[in-house]
Parts: sequence; C-alpha cells; structure tokens
Amino acid sequence: MKFIVFSASLLVAACSFAQQNCKEQLHGVVRDHHTLQPVPFARLLIPELDLQQTADSTGYFSFPGLCPGTVVLRCIPHFGCEPVDVIATIPTSGQFDLLVETHVTDLDELVVSAVRFRKETQTVSRIHALDLSAVSGNTLGEQLARVPGMTTFNTGSSIVKPVINGMHSNRIVVVNNGIRQEGQQWGSEHAPEIDPNLATELVVVQGAAGLQYGPDAIGGVILVHPSALSYGKSLSGWVKSEAHSNGRGGMLSGLVNGSLLPSGKWAYRVHGTARINGTQHTPDYLVKNTAMQEYSFSGATGYKSTRFEADAFYSLYATKLGIFTGSHIGNLTDLNEAFQAKEPKDKGVFTYEIENPRQFVQHQVGRLFLRWNWNERVKTTLLAGYQHNLRQEFDNHASYNDSIEALGLPDFELNLWTTNAELKTSIVHSKRFRSTAGLSGLKQENAYDGRFFIPNFRKFQGGAYYTGLVETLLWQLEGGLRYDVSMLTAYYYKGNTLVSPERTFGHLSAAAGASRIIGHHWLVKLNFGTAWRPPSVNELYSNGLHHGAAAIERGNEQLSKEIVYNLQLGTQY
Repeated sequence: MKFIVFSASLLVAACSFAQQNCKEQLHGVVRDHHTLQPVPFARLLIPELDLQQTADSTGYFSFPGLCPGTVVLRCIPHFGCEPVDVIATIPTSGQFDLLVETHVTDLDELVVSAVRFRKETQTVSRIHALDLSAVSGNTLGEQLARVPGMTTFNTGSSIVKPVINGMHSNRIVVVNNGIRQEGQQWGSEHAPEIDPNLATELVVVQGAAGLQYGPDAIGGVILVHPSALSYGKSLSGWVKSEAHSNGRGGMLSGLVNGSLLPSGKWAYRVHGTARINGTQHTPDYLVKNTAMQEYSFSGATGYKSTRFEADAFYSLYATKLGIFTGSHIGNLTDLNEAFQAKEPKDKGVFTYEIENPRQFVQHQVGRLFLRWNWNERVKTTLLAGYQHNLRQEFDNHASYNDSIEALGLPDFELNLWTTNAELKTSIVHSKRFRSTAGLSGLKQENAYDGRFFIPNFRKFQGGAYYTGLVETLLWQLEGGLRYDVSMLTAYYYKGNTLVSPERTFGHLSAAAGASRIIGHHWLVKLNFGTAWRPPSVNELYSNGLHHGAAAIERGNEQLSKEIVYNLQLGTQY
C-alpha cells in the first residue's frame, strides 16, 4: 500500500514538473457570435488545468505556460454571456477567437434615495421636470409662481410677468439656455418671450445676483434650463397637450432628440409648441378681444469629446395677443363710467379672431457654446449669442396716416438687435477651493417705426468678474467682485434738430456669503450683496403714448444709476 501511494505521488510530481516546463500560449479575443464585436471582461476557464482568467476591456485574453495537446476553453456563464465549451489545439497557429452568444439582461430597478443639502449661500429655489409637468400648459410666469417669495401680475390672458420681492421687468434678469434674454421687457405688459415647455428646470436666485449675470439683476435671476443633448442615446421624445374651458383653447408641444452617429459624440434636439385661445370670459360675460395665438420652435445640435464640447442652438418665438377693447379709454368721463359699470360697454362674443387693439411679438435667439477642458481642473468656456426682438402694436383707433391704415401696418414698431459674448475660465485649485474669472460684452441697437415713444439708440456694455468658493464638509464660503460699464447713445428730434445725448454708467458689484450644515437636517446661510442697474431707455427718453399700458409716459434724462444693498439670513430644515 505504501508503495502505491509513493508511486502516485511521484507521478503527480512528474506531471506538475512537466507542466511547469511547458511554454506554449493560448491567446485571442472573445467575440459575439453574430456581430463579431469584442465582448469585454468575459470570464474564461480551462477546467482540466483549473486555470481562470478575465478578458480585458477589448475582449483580449491570454493563457501562458501550456503544453502541446488539446484543452477545453470554457466561457463561464455571467451577465451578458451564455456558457460555451470550445476545444483548442495547442500550439495554435495564431490568435484564437472564441465566439460566444451574448444577450442584454434587464436588471430590476434599484432606487437609492437620500437627503443632500445644496450649500448655496444665496436663496435659490428650483422647479424640476416633475413639477413642471403638472403646469405644462401655463406661461413661464405662472410656472414660476410656485416658487416661495415669487408672485406675478397679469395684464392680459397670457401676459404674465414674474415678480421677485416686489421687483420685475428690468430689475430681474432672465437667462434662457445660458443667454441673457434681451427684449422690450421695460413694459408691464411685456412678458418674457420664452416657451417654458422646453425647460426641464427653472432656477430662481433671489436677491442681488449681479456677479455672473451683469447689471440689472438687483431683484434676482431666473435661469431657464432646457434638456441636455442626448449624447450616446438612441432616438426618443415626448408629446404633451393641455386643454382648458375658459377660451376653449389648448396647447400641443413635442420634442425629439438623440445621437446622430454610432459614436455617440454628435447629438440633436428639435422642439415645437403651439397654443391657441379664444375669447376669455368671466362668470357673467365675455371679455371682448382677448383671444391669443402663440407658436415656438427650437433646434440644437452639438459635439462632445473628452476635452472639447460645442453646441449650436436656435429658437423662434411668436405670439399674437388681443388687448381688451375696454381698456383703451379716450377721456376721464368714459373712464369714470367704466369704473361704475357692472359690465363693459362693448359686449364680447366668442371667437378665435383677434382684432385691434392687438400686439404681435417675435423673438429669435441664436447661441454658440464652446468649451475646452485643458485638464481635469481647468476649463475655458466661450458663449456667444444673437437676438432679434420685434414688437408691433396696433391701435384701436384709426391710424395717424391713411396709407398706413390702408396697408394694415402697425401704429408702433420696435426692433431690438442684441449681440453678446462671454469668455470665462474655471479652475479647481483643490478639493476645497475653486474659482472663476470672466469677461463679458454686449452690443445693442434699437430702431422704431411709426408713432414715437422710444427713440432709436445704441448701447455698449462690458464687464469683468472674479468669484471664489471654499467648501468643506459642513461649510461653504463664497465671494466675488465685478465691474461693469454701460454706454448709451439715443437719437431723436427736438423740434427739427436731431440730437444724440450720450450717457455712461459704471459701478462695482460685490457679494460675500457663508452657509453651514448643522446636524443632518439643518442648514443656515448668510449672504450680503450689492448690485446696480443703469436707467433703461424708456426711463430716460420715453415720450408719448405707451399703447400696451394705455398711458402717456415721459422719461427723465437726469436719472442716475440705481444701487441695491441686500442682506439675507435664511435657514432650511
């Protein structure tokens, strides 16, 4: 018996010694049986030798130190790969390709939820996509009314302006897809020319927030973020609609996006919306000439690689609004009678037609975005935009010129062209400290036609800023400075003489803030900021009938810049 055991031991040792001296190699690539594409990280086994190996990200594998003969190469079953045994002859003539059956495995949904504080030092509110879907048929102003501290005021069926802590119009900056929205926003009846159906998130920054966005943001900033381009994703989209009884109107909106090429580096997005509404009614009567029509379209395409990213965006927004006929009153007697009457003098009938007085507004935006990642810590961004805002107002009364009356031309037309650019570099200095430095410039020109109210003007504006942020596990400290210069030249006649007064304004904006997490549920923040705005052209030089507001307005050329100091103390639990 001892002899048999000893002999078996010698035989095993001899085989082991022989195996150790074998120098052949089995190497190759694991490929899908149908597509011949590499299968990354496949698990392989030679059972008789008890040798295991995992292929690399390209599907390559290698078993060194094998003896001549035949071996069984097995793909161990795992997610994405079916089990298979293949006989391989050693030595091989070259690379050995192992063909396997692969499949897609859908895992059960796993939801991980947690509470995470955003340690912004300013008061920031967000409306996400899920909340926006509940109010998809509303205007931008109506959707923003869901934010605490915000209200709206309406001057028409769809003219809704956002108000932050009592401030609106030129005291609030609206940033649409990274571009500062520039239109005729000085009027109380000039709502933002933005289709909110494209947005997947609305962000409201309350208080002085001029460091990143320039002058005018003394009341706050509204950021409208559209959906990101779908790099590396297949074709997808959505369609949503909304209907309402008052005005017998509704809205239809749709979006399509995806990747252009199999590489996933090119992407596109196309979106469109149409809204229509008939005559509005109160519980007792119809409100004459309150129908509206609104259309918008946008398209975007982009390229994204490891270090470089670029995208182009274009949008067109147009709306036709009827203005309640009874709001245009010619004398005080009629005004007093309107106040005393239980119903308007002119009874409305239901219709989708829009009569005078009415407004037509069109806004076009072109945007180019470029980003270069120098490394993991430093990136530079260039953002350039072009906007054209057209506003036409048609009076209820006969036109001042018979030829204009015959042609159906507007009594008052404004064209506003805006070109702006921003160059900024962001640096992550360490895990705790990061900073951003930037330069921005703006050129704006305005031309009117018809009745005088706002003069032609040219405006140049430029600024430079620097911000820094320090963040630890519990603290966030933030501060920065910005300086802007705004130069405005107006062109109008005084009598028979053309005059062109020039006004130059400049000022410093600053901000400093801190926030602290206490325990797991409590956040305390303190922020101080100062911002400013130059007087707008209507405040300086308006002179005549403001048709939409049905009021005579006159500007004051002696107005100076407006400065705000803002202190915020807030807590969140």
